[in-house]
Amino acid sequence: MSSIGEGNITFWQRLKRQKHGLGNMALAASTLLLAVRLIDQDKELNRMRERESELLEAFRCENRDVLERFSRFRASLEEEIDRAGSRLPPLSTRLRELIEKSNREEQASLASFGNQQDPNLEKLQTKEALQAKIKASFMV
Repeated sequence: MSSIGEGNITFWQRLKRQKHGLGNMALAASTLLLAVRLIDQDKELNRMRERESELLEAFRCENRDVLERFSRFRASLEEEIDRAGSRLPPLSTRLRELIEKSNREEQASLASFGNQQDPNLEKLQTKEALQAKIKASFMV
């Protein structure tokens, strides 16, 4: 009985032929794994883009609200400046009162906004966390 290495030439020839096949199989497997990883990262990128668009919409809503408050304040300020009469207090006093009134309204709206549990607020708070996650997910 002879051992494998001692004269069984067909075994070594078969092994030599199979080495190329094994290499091709390993290459195909690694290519497949790379393709799966690229697909996963593409899905993650699409999900991050959706989150980014949601954040942009939340920022737009917030900016619109701020612009509306500013325009209301500006209108009341212009109205107060246009009012004339000797019985009115000095302009500086009236302007101070307008600013205080605007601040009270803003604080009241922020307090009611905080009680509503707005989902856009949560999105705004997690913006930095999402950006960090995006950077981490694309680092290989």
